[in-house]
Amino acid sequence: MVNHMYYYNHRLLCRMQGKEPTLPAVDSNEYTFGNPGDATDAAGWNTLLQGTTRLAQQLRDQLAALQESDLEAAYMDSEEKWAHELARWVLHDAYHAGQIVLLRRQQGSWKIVF
Repeated sequence: MVNHMYYYNHRLLCRMQGKEPTLPAVDSNEYTFGNPGDATDAAGWNTLLQGTTRLAQQLRDQLAALQESDLEAAYMDSEEKWAHELARWVLHDAYHAGQIVLLRRQQGSWKIVF
């Protein structure tokens, strides 16, 4: 799920910056989840987490720089507005973040005390 979120977040950031995404468009959403990798590969996992954290910081900075007029602008070459696309993105990330929290709690790797 982290690979999947990274894929879409990276493409969104590139679009917000007016750049062509470096991650290619895919024919299947399944591709975006990537190879699950080796569960014992702590170095690989940490590299993904560092990249994801860096990407989240870049997205936060990009969002903070938005003006009201940016939100009303057309999203790419569509009739949608950036505000609508960003709302869809927030829901997508929240959904998958919730899945990650649920799975981590079910496997006992995230103990939260309320």
